[in-house]
Amino acid sequence: MDQSIYIYGDLFFIFQVLWNGYLIFISANIVNYHLSKWKICAFVLVLSMDAFILFRWIHMRAVLFMIEWLMIYIISRSKKLCLALFMISVMANGFWMLEPGIGSAIAIVGITAIMLYIKYIPKSNIYTVYCLNRGKRVKIKALYDTGNSLCLSEGEMVSLVFYEAIKPIFDWNSVENPRIVSFSSVGNKEGLLLAASIDSFIILEKNIEIKNPYIGIVEQNLSGSNDYQMILHKDIFNGRK
Repeated sequence: MDQSIYIYGDLFFIFQVLWNGYLIFISANIVNYHLSKWKICAFVLVLSMDAFILFRWIHMRAVLFMIEWLMIYIISRSKKLCLALFMISVMANGFWMLEPGIGSAIAIVGITAIMLYIKYIPKSNIYTVYCLNRGKRVKIKALYDTGNSLCLSEGEMVSLVFYEAIKPIFDWNSVENPRIVSFSSVGNKEGLLLAASIDSFIILEKNIEIKNPYIGIVEQNLSGSNDYQMILHKDIFNGRK
């Protein structure tokens, strides 16, 4: 009895798009990679089109595989994302081979469980931030603090930075449009803080660049153990990119 199953090309492509989009979403969440809309489209297109290419040029499988992952790296510029996506893809295919027919359902449940575990286990709130100003760059460790809600009157977020850490790219004589911000902290009920704008800073783990952010200059070290030299605003991950 003939039990052949026929799959239409358009339906297969839709399945590929949805499946690869799911794998990209999971991988990005695992490594805290920020996915913009154009990157999502680019990743899904690269991963989905390879199936049709392989159908026609199956003998070039190894070359096409290398080209595909090279394109993914060029788009993402993240080795962590490439590794996570590769491992998740291997795991998903492994589930499929282990239990043909319902393998995709098993893969979805298993990979989602992995993502939720990684997402909700305790993680460090310390991030690596590259501060850029006037062609110079400095790397700073920053604490993400939900207690920092400093803002200018126009609503601009203000992150706190230890002066000695930002000094290599910050010149008092070239500060434009400095602002004075009132603040309060433990042991200091009320005070004034100088806030100034720099060109940008990049939060490495989140792959987010904040253009023209305001930083509040603090003369004393923000961490007694020097674990961090900057305190990010509580809404920084929901701000401008």
